[in-house]
Amino acid sequence: RLTKQEKEVGFNARFSSGTTVTVSGTQTLVFDRVDVNIGRAYDAVTGMFTAPFSGLYQFSIHISHTPPGRIHVGIAVNGKSIAETEASGDDRYQDRASNSVT
Repeated sequence: RLTKQEKEVGFNARFSSGTTVTVSGTQTLVFDRVDVNIGRAYDAVTGMFTAPFSGLYQFSIHISHTPPGRIHVGIAVNGKSIAETEASGDDRYQDRASNSVT
C-alpha cells in the first residue's frame, strides 16, 4: 500500500520568460523550465506526463500569443485530444487563453 507521500503527484512546467517557440503541425511541447515535479511523473526530456497510478488528475494550459498569426494548443491522452485552446491576434494586440480538464 502506498503512503500518502508516495501518492502525491503534481508538476508545473513552462517556457522561460521571453522564450519564443516555433511550432508546426502536431508536436509535443517540451518546456525548458520545470518548477515542480512531485512524484517525478513529468518527463522534462520528452514533455510527457505518465500517471504513476490510477486516480483523478487535473491539467491546465495557459498560453500567450504575440501577433501575427495564432497558436492552438491541446492536451492529449494516449494520442486523443481531450482539451484545446487557441489564442490569436491582429498586429496590435496580444492574446491569452486558458483551459482545464479533469
